[in-house]
Amino acid sequence: MKTFKIEDMHNGWFIGNFDPCVTKTKDVEVAHHFHEKGYKNDEGPHYHKKATEVNYIINGKVTVSGKQLTAGDIFVYEPRDISDVQFLSDTDLIVIKMPSCINDKFLINNE
Repeated sequence: MKTFKIEDMHNGWFIGNFDPCVTKTKDVEVAHHFHEKGYKNDEGPHYHKKATEVNYIINGKVTVSGKQLTAGDIFVYEPRDISDVQFLSDTDLIVIKMPSCINDKFLINNE
């Protein structure tokens, strides 16, 4: 048996095509993310050209594309959908991205 600590993983990503990870694969990425109320990504809104991203809200409340979502809700970004989430409360998410593509994050401000 192997054991791991989430805090040793890169920004909560524990499965995917990067190091460190629990399972290395090009097929999928999986992360546990926690964001405090009001959290803003320093990079700003972004999108992926190849990957689809599935987000499952474990706890918390967010606004995504003008819709307010809460615990138990799932939202999906298809390739080229703009990711811009507002965290209305402390929020736990499980994020699944398929496939695991290095350098597939494109910032809106850099277009």
